[in-house]
Amino acid sequence: MKKIVDTNAIKVYSSEIIHQWGEKTFFDQLNSLPDFIQKRITAYDGWLDRQLRVEAKLQLQQLLKDFNCSNIISLEQLKFTDNNRPYFETEFDFSTSHTGNMVFCAGSVKKQIGLDAEIIKEINLEDYSEYFTPNELARIENNFNALLKFYQLWTRKEALVKASGLGVMIPFRNLDVSGESIKINNQKYIFIDSSSPEGYAVSIVYKE
Repeated sequence: MKKIVDTNAIKVYSSEIIHQWGEKTFFDQLNSLPDFIQKRITAYDGWLDRQLRVEAKLQLQQLLKDFNCSNIISLEQLKFTDNNRPYFETEFDFSTSHTGNMVFCAGSVKKQIGLDAEIIKEINLEDYSEYFTPNELARIENNFNALLKFYQLWTRKEALVKASGLGVMIPFRNLDVSGESIKINNQKYIFIDSSSPEGYAVSIVYKE
Protein backbone atom coordinates (compact mmCIF):
# COMPACT_ATOMS: atom_id res chain seq x y z
CA MET A 1 0.00 0.00 0.00
CA LYS A 2 1.53 3.29 -1.14
CA LYS A 3 0.32 6.84 -0.49
CA ILE A 4 0.37 8.83 -3.74
CA VAL A 5 -1.44 11.97 -2.48
CA ASP A 6 -1.00 13.27 1.04
CA THR A 7 -2.46 16.64 2.02
CA ASN A 8 -4.47 17.79 5.02
CA ALA A 9 -7.65 17.58 2.95
CA ILE A 10 -7.09 14.62 0.62
CA LYS A 11 -5.15 11.37 0.81
CA VAL A 12 -4.90 8.65 -1.83
CA TYR A 13 -3.51 5.13 -1.60
CA SER A 14 -2.50 2.73 -4.35
CA SER A 15 -1.75 -0.99 -4.16
CA GLU A 16 -0.47 -3.45 -6.73
CA ILE A 17 -1.49 -7.10 -6.58
CA ILE A 18 1.49 -8.95 -8.04
CA HIS A 19 0.62 -12.52 -7.05
CA GLN A 20 -2.21 -14.58 -5.67
CA TRP A 21 -2.37 -14.64 -1.90
CA GLY A 22 -2.34 -17.95 -0.12
CA GLU A 23 -5.73 -19.23 1.00
CA LYS A 24 -5.05 -18.45 4.67
CA THR A 25 -3.87 -14.91 3.92
CA PHE A 26 -6.89 -14.22 1.74
CA PHE A 27 -9.44 -15.47 4.25
CA ASP A 28 -7.69 -13.79 7.18
CA GLN A 29 -8.03 -10.46 5.34
CA LEU A 30 -11.53 -11.20 4.11
CA ASN A 31 -12.81 -12.26 7.53
CA SER A 32 -11.66 -8.97 9.01
CA LEU A 33 -14.39 -7.27 6.98
CA PRO A 34 -18.13 -7.09 7.76
CA ASP A 35 -20.26 -10.00 6.57
CA PHE A 36 -22.16 -8.02 3.93
CA ILE A 37 -18.89 -6.85 2.38
CA GLN A 38 -17.53 -10.39 2.41
CA LYS A 39 -20.59 -11.55 0.47
CA ARG A 40 -20.16 -8.83 -2.13
CA ILE A 41 -16.50 -9.73 -2.60
CA THR A 42 -16.97 -13.51 -2.81
CA ALA A 43 -19.63 -12.99 -5.49
CA TYR A 44 -16.71 -12.40 -7.86
CA ASP A 45 -15.14 -15.51 -9.38
CA GLY A 46 -11.57 -14.49 -10.18
CA TRP A 47 -8.93 -14.37 -7.46
CA LEU A 48 -7.59 -11.03 -8.74
CA ASP A 49 -11.00 -9.32 -8.59
CA ARG A 50 -11.49 -10.61 -5.07
CA GLN A 51 -8.08 -9.54 -3.86
CA LEU A 52 -8.40 -6.08 -5.40
CA ARG A 53 -11.68 -5.55 -3.58
CA VAL A 54 -10.30 -6.76 -0.28
CA GLU A 55 -7.30 -4.47 -0.71
CA ALA A 56 -9.60 -1.52 -1.49
CA LYS A 57 -11.35 -2.03 1.85
CA LEU A 58 -8.01 -2.22 3.65
CA GLN A 59 -7.05 1.07 2.01
CA LEU A 60 -10.35 2.55 3.15
CA GLN A 61 -9.73 1.44 6.72
CA GLN A 62 -6.29 3.06 6.60
CA LEU A 63 -7.80 6.31 5.32
CA LEU A 64 -10.25 6.32 8.23
CA LYS A 65 -7.28 6.02 10.58
CA ASP A 66 -5.35 8.75 8.75
CA PHE A 67 -8.24 11.18 9.20
CA ASN A 68 -8.81 10.10 12.83
CA CYS A 69 -12.25 8.78 11.91
CA SER A 70 -11.80 5.10 12.76
CA ASN A 71 -13.16 5.58 16.28
CA ILE A 72 -16.48 6.91 14.97
CA ILE A 73 -16.79 5.30 11.50
CA SER A 74 -16.52 1.61 10.68
CA LEU A 75 -17.09 -0.42 7.53
CA GLU A 76 -20.26 -1.73 9.18
CA GLN A 77 -21.78 1.69 8.45
CA LEU A 78 -21.11 1.54 4.73
CA LYS A 79 -24.14 2.26 2.54
CA PHE A 80 -24.78 2.38 -1.21
CA THR A 81 -26.64 4.87 -3.40
CA ASP A 82 -29.07 3.85 -6.16
CA ASN A 83 -26.08 4.18 -8.52
CA ASN A 84 -24.20 1.71 -6.29
CA ARG A 85 -21.80 4.39 -5.03
CA PRO A 86 -20.56 3.43 -1.54
CA TYR A 87 -20.70 6.12 1.14
CA PHE A 88 -20.90 6.86 4.85
CA GLU A 89 -23.53 9.14 6.36
CA THR A 90 -20.78 11.39 7.68
CA GLU A 91 -18.54 14.19 6.44
CA PHE A 92 -15.93 11.63 5.42
CA ASP A 93 -16.10 10.82 1.71
CA PHE A 94 -14.10 8.38 -0.37
CA SER A 95 -13.80 6.95 -3.87
CA THR A 96 -12.16 3.76 -5.15
CA SER A 97 -11.09 2.45 -8.54
CA HIS A 98 -9.37 -0.69 -9.71
CA THR A 99 -7.96 -1.58 -13.10
CA GLY A 100 -5.42 -4.11 -14.26
CA ASN A 101 -3.74 -5.32 -11.09
CA MET A 102 -3.89 -1.93 -9.34
CA VAL A 103 -6.41 -0.55 -6.86
CA PHE A 104 -6.71 3.04 -5.62
CA CYS A 105 -8.69 4.68 -2.84
CA ALA A 106 -9.05 8.41 -2.12
CA GLY A 107 -10.45 9.88 1.07
CA SER A 108 -11.38 13.31 2.37
CA VAL A 109 -13.24 14.98 5.20
CA LYS A 110 -15.79 17.67 4.26
CA LYS A 111 -14.94 17.39 0.54
CA GLN A 112 -16.94 15.31 -1.90
CA ILE A 113 -14.37 13.37 -3.89
CA GLY A 114 -14.09 11.18 -6.95
CA LEU A 115 -11.25 9.03 -8.28
CA ASP A 116 -10.83 6.99 -11.43
CA ALA A 117 -7.95 4.94 -12.78
CA GLU A 118 -7.48 3.14 -16.08
CA ILE A 119 -4.78 0.87 -17.41
CA ILE A 120 -3.43 2.38 -20.62
CA LYS A 121 -3.98 0.09 -23.58
CA GLU A 122 -4.17 0.61 -27.31
CA ILE A 123 -7.61 1.64 -28.57
CA ASN A 124 -9.08 3.26 -31.65
CA LEU A 125 -9.42 6.86 -30.49
CA GLU A 126 -11.99 7.63 -33.20
CA ASP A 127 -14.42 5.23 -31.52
CA TYR A 128 -14.59 7.59 -28.53
CA SER A 129 -14.72 10.97 -30.26
CA GLU A 130 -18.41 11.46 -29.43
CA TYR A 131 -17.56 11.54 -25.72
CA PHE A 132 -15.31 14.59 -25.93
CA THR A 133 -15.80 18.29 -26.58
CA PRO A 134 -14.12 19.85 -29.64
CA ASN A 135 -11.59 21.48 -27.33
CA GLU A 136 -10.71 18.16 -25.72
CA LEU A 137 -10.42 16.42 -29.07
CA ALA A 138 -7.99 19.08 -30.23
CA ARG A 139 -5.89 18.56 -27.10
CA ILE A 140 -5.81 14.81 -27.70
CA GLU A 141 -4.99 15.08 -31.40
CA ASN A 142 -2.27 17.70 -30.89
CA ASN A 143 -0.56 15.92 -28.01
CA PHE A 144 2.68 14.04 -28.71
CA ASN A 145 1.18 11.13 -26.72
CA ALA A 146 -2.45 11.17 -27.84
CA LEU A 147 -3.28 7.88 -26.12
CA LEU A 148 -2.05 9.08 -22.72
CA LYS A 149 -3.92 12.39 -23.12
CA PHE A 150 -7.08 10.47 -23.97
CA TYR A 151 -6.85 8.45 -20.77
CA GLN A 152 -6.03 11.50 -18.66
CA LEU A 153 -9.18 13.23 -19.86
CA TRP A 154 -11.28 10.08 -19.74
CA THR A 155 -10.39 9.35 -16.11
CA ARG A 156 -11.13 12.96 -15.22
CA LYS A 157 -14.63 12.57 -16.63
CA GLU A 158 -15.17 9.32 -14.75
CA ALA A 159 -13.85 10.82 -11.51
CA LEU A 160 -16.09 13.85 -11.96
CA VAL A 161 -19.16 11.67 -12.40
CA LYS A 162 -18.28 9.86 -9.17
CA ALA A 163 -17.67 13.08 -7.22
CA SER A 164 -20.89 14.70 -8.38
CA GLY A 165 -22.95 11.59 -7.67
CA LEU A 166 -24.96 12.18 -10.83
CA GLY A 167 -23.82 9.02 -12.60
CA VAL A 168 -24.77 8.65 -16.25
CA MET A 169 -27.11 11.64 -16.01
CA ILE A 170 -24.17 13.75 -17.23
CA PRO A 171 -23.25 13.09 -20.89
CA PHE A 172 -19.48 12.97 -21.23
CA ARG A 173 -19.61 15.13 -24.37
CA ASN A 174 -21.01 18.00 -22.25
CA LEU A 175 -18.11 17.94 -19.77
CA ASP A 176 -14.97 19.81 -20.75
CA VAL A 177 -12.42 18.64 -18.19
CA SER A 178 -9.32 20.07 -19.86
CA GLY A 179 -8.94 22.90 -17.33
CA GLU A 180 -8.06 22.95 -13.65
CA SER A 181 -11.73 23.04 -12.60
CA ILE A 182 -15.29 22.78 -13.90
CA LYS A 183 -18.72 23.96 -12.74
CA ILE A 184 -21.76 21.68 -12.69
CA ASN A 185 -25.10 22.95 -11.39
CA ASN A 186 -23.30 25.95 -9.89
CA GLN A 187 -20.94 23.66 -7.99
CA LYS A 188 -17.20 23.96 -8.62
CA TYR A 189 -15.10 20.81 -8.93
CA ILE A 190 -11.31 20.96 -8.86
CA PHE A 191 -8.93 18.45 -10.43
CA ILE A 192 -5.73 17.54 -8.65
CA ASP A 193 -2.66 15.79 -10.01
CA SER A 194 -1.16 12.63 -8.60
CA SER A 195 1.74 10.41 -9.50
CA SER A 196 0.40 7.62 -11.69
CA PRO A 197 2.12 4.23 -11.91
CA GLU A 198 3.70 3.58 -15.29
CA GLY A 199 1.10 2.32 -17.74
CA TYR A 200 -1.84 3.79 -15.81
CA ALA A 201 -3.79 7.06 -15.72
CA VAL A 202 -5.22 8.27 -12.41
CA SER A 203 -7.46 11.31 -11.86
CA ILE A 204 -8.89 12.84 -8.70
CA VAL A 205 -11.48 15.58 -8.35
CA TYR A 206 -13.20 17.19 -5.37
CA LYS A 207 -16.08 19.58 -4.85
CA GLU A 208 -14.89 22.93 -3.56
